[in-house]
Amino acid sequence: MSKNRRPPDYGDRESRFRKAYERLGTNTPRCLICGQTNPLRLELHHPAGKDFDDETVIICSNHHDDASDWQHDHPPKVEGCNSIIEVLAHWVFGLGDLLKIAAEEPSASELKELLTYVASKLHMLGHILIEIARNISSKPEGAI
Repeated sequence: MSKNRRPPDYGDRESRFRKAYERLGTNTPRCLICGQTNPLRLELHHPAGKDFDDETVIICSNHHDDASDWQHDHPPKVEGCNSIIEVLAHWVFGLGDLLKIAAEEPSASELKELLTYVASKLHMLGHILIEIARNISSKPEGAI
């Protein structure tokens, strides 16, 4: 094949869809927040952050932009911490972020107050867990 020839699937919408399904790991992807089903508009998001857990959820690119932006406000990794508590804290932050984003959806108007309240409490609990993780990591080896 010459360098100037395009691969057979270049520009082929069906091929792009197939690649998106493979990337998302399902043939029936759906945004967790708004229900978008176009695989070309869906992305994998790490609710706890890539540094803390490999698990992903499928959300649309708009919600992924918001969720990733909120993650910039999460506390940084606690230096020297190997505690599961820190991972749990970042899961709590990530779940709170997803609820905050869901609360802004027009379809969530009846649940907005509840979703916002739960998101706020999750963030508060996340900060408590981070403090516990910091305290654990700052203790000398063998100290209780």
